Amino acid sequence: KCVLYISSSEVYGKKTNIEPSKEDEYGWIDILNPRSSYSVGKCASETLCASYSDEYGVKTVIIRPGHIYGPTATKTDNRVSSAWAYAVARGEDIVMKSDGSQIRSYCYCLDSASAILKVLLNGEIAHAYNISNPNSIISIKLMAELLTSVAGVELRMELPTDEERKGFNPMSNSSLDSTELLALGWNGLFDAERGFAHTVDILKYLL
Repeated sequence: KCVLYISSSEVYGKKTNIEPSKEDEYGWIDILNPRSSYSVGKCASETLCASYSDEYGVKTVIIRPGHIYGPTATKTDNRVSSAWAYAVARGEDIVMKSDGSQIRSYCYCLDSASAILKVLLNGEIAHAYNISNPNSIISIKLMAELLTSVAGVELRMELPTDEERKGFNPMSNSSLDSTELLALGWNGLFDAERGFAHTVDILKYLL
């Protein structure tokens, strides 16, 4: 009945303001940075969705998730929200390799699933929707502090290697505006504090 494409907040690229990105606001992407292959690929896929909708009448909706997290993440997931959640669940300290000032839109896995279904059932065709909980737009450092406080471990700082830097998300602020998603009738149940505490509690049980 309808095709739903899962895109990414990285389509917005770098921007100069600190306001959460709306669906029609874009920054710039350094196309000569090998790391940009992910962002550019997502942009191209979105354009294909819009093109097939326009030319062939394919019913397509697009979602742009921020940072989805939760106990459903695998042990091999190297995103900091997942790696750190597993670390604190094991009683280990968190090692942060930046100043943690980067702003991200986090959304707990259950809230993300309900948002995806809401867009699939009620979204406008050939339109993109940000998947973001307005109560979970926080810095990476605050996320680390929430995790360490739940588990009673320490937050430590280390300088990253050059190889580690290559994999960093180049966006200092990838917060997302969720006005259009909220207009469909969606509301998140897990703010950042509750969501990360829930994640660690479940991981402790599973490990």
